[in-house]
Amino acid sequence: MGIAEPFIEDFPGNMGIILRELYNMCLEKEETILSQENVKSALLDTGFKIVDISKVKLRNTGVSTRNAKKYLENYYRTKIPVEIINELKNDKVWVRDDPPQYTIIIAQKYSLAQHTLE
Repeated sequence: MGIAEPFIEDFPGNMGIILRELYNMCLEKEETILSQENVKSALLDTGFKIVDISKVKLRNTGVSTRNAKKYLENYYRTKIPVEIINELKNDKVWVRDDPPQYTIIIAQKYSLAQHTLE
């Protein structure tokens, strides 16, 4: 199985934590931003072996913090409190669809009955 995802750890500074906060405020609750550690634990708990974890850095993503409010409000379709903007400790802002990097996790299903990798 291959998973390519921008995890909370893929965003610099406190941006991942702020993104999670914003998802909780959002009217559409279908999405969130996951922790890489939670995903790894879930894979291991369901019979997968982690084969490889790598990162792919992207170029020209995000916007400057001076445009953060408008950028985040467009993405989340909700008003963003000024306090959240003031919490940003980065020179750029990203959303989940425009991350600075992705983590790729390759996992292989482990068969307990056969004691082999499938």
